[in-house]
Amino acid sequence: MTLRHFSLIAVALSVALASALIDADPLYFLSAFLLMIPVAAYLFGQLTVRHLRLAPVAASPVMSGETVEFPIEVENRGFLPRFQIRLRAALPPGLTAEGARRDSALFAGPPVRGSERSSEGEIAVIPGKGRAIGICLARTLRRGLFSIGPVTITHMDPLQLAQVTRLAPFRQEAIVYPRPLGVPLSTLLGGDLMGSERTARSRGSADGSDFFGIRPYRMGDEWRRIHWPSTARAGVLMVIEREALASLSLLIVLDLTAAPGDTESAPLEVLIRLAAQMAEEAIRRVSAIYLALLHPDGRLSLALERCMDRTALLDTLARIDVSAPAETRPVDRLSSLAGQGPSLALLTDRMDARIDAVADVARKNTWPAAVILFDPTAQDSGTHSKVAEKHESRESAASVPVWRLRAEGGSYCVEPLARL
Repeated sequence: MTLRHFSLIAVALSVALASALIDADPLYFLSAFLLMIPVAAYLFGQLTVRHLRLAPVAASPVMSGETVEFPIEVENRGFLPRFQIRLRAALPPGLTAEGARRDSALFAGPPVRGSERSSEGEIAVIPGKGRAIGICLARTLRRGLFSIGPVTITHMDPLQLAQVTRLAPFRQEAIVYPRPLGVPLSTLLGGDLMGSERTARSRGSADGSDFFGIRPYRMGDEWRRIHWPSTARAGVLMVIEREALASLSLLIVLDLTAAPGDTESAPLEVLIRLAAQMAEEAIRRVSAIYLALLHPDGRLSLALERCMDRTALLDTLARIDVSAPAETRPVDRLSSLAGQGPSLALLTDRMDARIDAVADVARKNTWPAAVILFDPTAQDSGTHSKVAEKHESRESAASVPVWRLRAEGGSYCVEPLARL
């Protein structure tokens, strides 16, 4: 009971006492009426939440670190309007409450702050047989596929005497893309992975006569390659693609043994963000990008093949789940996963026999390759110093360079470490 309840009871008892002293029957009815107000408020609240139905509305994808909106459609199946409906959604790990967005049409009062694992929104009024949209906000801590629910529906009467709560089964999903790491990769992509000689050949053939096809314009394409007749027919910019450029491809191998976590600083999340940046930068230089996952047992699974769509790349990286089952194959079948002659980038946070096996495949097939080793300690000690000592004398053309990725202040950088 609250102070309002005690005050109402005190007033009702005072009226009843006064009616007994002056023998006024109407005051008895007034006293009974005052005592019935909390009961009527409770029954009205039960009726209110009983006729509400929730339905999910598609949530727009966002980048990790941004605020994601979960729109919830609330349908009032009763004839009477419903007032002051509060929604509280349970949030999974990786999301934190951001409060409720203030909207003059739907929300009343200031934004409601939720707890660390819930998000709240308050809808002012829902007309009879009508609908309203409540928007629960949550700040994303990492990439992934997140779902909220169940939702607690709470109704408070205008006098705030009775609060009625109902737990509604509800599930709504939102995809959070990995935010690119922001590390300088020009030397790595232009040298060890793409290969300066291969890049030069592709640039030279771009001006030649080895016609491959027509494709939509992508950011970074040269304007002189625009094919104006096809552009006029399609209504969008179309460019000429040469055969030498179409032969370049990039295979990203992501080590799933990296430690996962609920924040962007976890080793697995850092490697996924690096893969997102590499794919976005390489998509302008190659004709196809492949993504393979290296499992703890040393086997590989292909998550994405022959992709040149940025949204599809980010969506695949966002949905990577270490615990999800996948069809795997041995490392020596790597060449069959990505065809002939790709550039290979292996992203990991440890050096073991699995990494050596992938590097051996790259050497045997003479693929341009590089290993990017994430070092969360940013020190030349432990495993990373042993790698440098073990392979410091290997400088042949067939060796695979190892680059170290480390945190430096609030950013990341890469630097050469050894050769395999």
